[in-house]
Amino acid sequence: MTNLPTQIQKCIILRNGSEIWIPAVKAEQLEQACISGERCFVKLKDAGDRTINTADIVEFLTAEQMNDRARLKAGEYKCSFGNWHDKKKICDCKNIAHKKYMELVCKKQEEKVMREKTSEERDSIKLTLDEMRQKLANKFGMKFKMAIKKKG
Repeated sequence: MTNLPTQIQKCIILRNGSEIWIPAVKAEQLEQACISGERCFVKLKDAGDRTINTADIVEFLTAEQMNDRARLKAGEYKCSFGNWHDKKKICDCKNIAHKKYMELVCKKQEEKVMREKTSEERDSIKLTLDEMRQKLANKFGMKFKMAIKKKG
């Protein structure tokens, strides 16, 4: 992996695979010249007075994009939830997100119901909610914390 510079820079990728890091402002100017169709030789003072042909430029990338590129080359992949995973691991982000959502829904429902009930009614409702959570957990293969332990 490339050591990324500390100041805001962009990487120019050349046809031969070379990476040239230059300040982002200069990269933007060079990018605009390439977009407008100018084909010429450019001397890059920020890259050791290196001269390149703009026709050899393949892409302009930010440090984050270079990091993503390196991870993809290493075999990792980014799931639809924006998390990186090793190539042989299956993404479980959907189940994790669903579990968090279900816990939030159950908690809000429980808070709503509990505001107006006596302590005996609350205990009864908590047991019912625990049973419902357990059914959901069994359905989705998850575990929920039980609010009250059953007596007896």
